[in-house]
Amino acid sequence: MATGDVSSAPATPSSSAFVSPESDPIKVTDYQVADPQFPTSNNQLRGPNLHLRRTPNKSSSHMSRRDSLEKLERDLRKTSSISSFSERKSPTKPRSRRKDTIENFLSKTPIILKSSLGQLRYLVLVEGLKANDQAECTYRATVWSVLLQVPPTRAEDYIRLIKLGPSPMYGKIRNDTFRTMATDTVFKQKVPEDALIRVLNSYAWKNEMREQKASLEEGIDHLQKSHRDQYVQGMNVLAAPFLYVCKSEAMAFNLLDVMLSRDCPLYVKPTLEGVHSALALIDKCLEIIDPTLYKYLNSKMLKAELYAFASVLTLSACTPPLSEVVVLWDFLFAYGVHMNVLFVIAQVNLMRDKLLESKSPMSLLRSLPPLRAQEIIKLGMSFVAKLPEDLYDLLVRHPYDEAIYEEVKTI
Repeated sequence: MATGDVSSAPATPSSSAFVSPESDPIKVTDYQVADPQFPTSNNQLRGPNLHLRRTPNKSSSHMSRRDSLEKLERDLRKTSSISSFSERKSPTKPRSRRKDTIENFLSKTPIILKSSLGQLRYLVLVEGLKANDQAECTYRATVWSVLLQVPPTRAEDYIRLIKLGPSPMYGKIRNDTFRTMATDTVFKQKVPEDALIRVLNSYAWKNEMREQKASLEEGIDHLQKSHRDQYVQGMNVLAAPFLYVCKSEAMAFNLLDVMLSRDCPLYVKPTLEGVHSALALIDKCLEIIDPTLYKYLNSKMLKAELYAFASVLTLSACTPPLSEVVVLWDFLFAYGVHMNVLFVIAQVNLMRDKLLESKSPMSLLRSLPPLRAQEIIKLGMSFVAKLPEDLYDLLVRHPYDEAIYEEVKTI
């Protein structure tokens, strides 16, 4: 797919690639979306990966799978072979692998929500999510959904956002998506750029709708407001792990939307208040956790603003490998995204000896070493006990509490 501005978007596919909602009045729930792209008009969708597959109904000229099976059974009855058909043994199924502790926990019906969430968080901490032979965890998306408390995805809501077409932020989104996880070949093979564009474009539209609603409630003329709140650089990297882990675009979009709008809304404000608060907190926490390293970096005029901006903004997703990023995110969704501040300090602390020996530590901090998730989590957790209670309270609230920004600046 070409990258750049809107004019480089792919050509419109043939009409056989989609069913027009207006020419054939079928509810959106009658469709299954394989890979929807943006509409160029009310009755046409475009994009090379669009496949709207109509679910056949009784009036359709094509038989559904159920109708086909019923016809097969009738034919078999006519030939008096139905008994042998129904008694025939099914082929032996391959033995399924044994479920681990977290999988077994997910299969049980929770009795008390708060207690069950607490148990799941503890299991994430103690057991961790297990990977299969392909180094992937097949149930990670489910765990993230439970930890973020996001209900099952309604695909039709996502489809409606896609059908709105390119948002005012579309060109800016296109300029970012092509370089997302550019060096990660596994991600590039698994997640097409089109999917990333659609998710981010849909998020921009949903933010636009939230702005309109807020404007009406506050009596503000929405037309006089800019579109800058809808997308900020770095959202593309935040969306990438969700698309990598989730089983559908709609699910990835829902999880991203909940995380950004509820858990860290100040990270994606135009002023990036939450990010700047986090950077100030890194300096303050590092001064308490490792005074020697803090003084050395400070003597080189190295504040967190210079070396930790990307790691804070992307919740460490900017540092490879992605397989370690998702393990970090397991913990962040279990115990709070604020812990990423301590994880960034942990990444710096793991370089401590090299930094103290270097005459130019910025050259080392410019590109952090590959993530070692388990070490970072253990080290980050050990830092909590060293922090004063009031400082830790600021740390917890900084991603979403606007009052923290001014307070952190005075530390």
